[in-house]
Amino acid sequence: MYVRASFTSLYQASSQADAMRSNRRDHPRENTGELAELIIDLTGRTIACLVHNISDGGAMVETSVNLLPKRVILN
Repeated sequence: MYVRASFTSLYQASSQADAMRSNRRDHPRENTGELAELIIDLTGRTIACLVHNISDGGAMVETSVNLLPKRVILN
């Protein structure tokens, strides 16, 4: 069975899903796309990261490291 969907309808469905997800958030997000560093321990060791978005509740970052501590400081 094949299902046909136009790019427009997929885009609209994706946009609606994004809007629904964003409405559930406690804090509004701000898209950044900025490079930053994560301070990962008390000695001041850092890991480079890309900040995709940030809010008062946290941030979505991308790093080359698979495992991070539970708490980090975004610098």
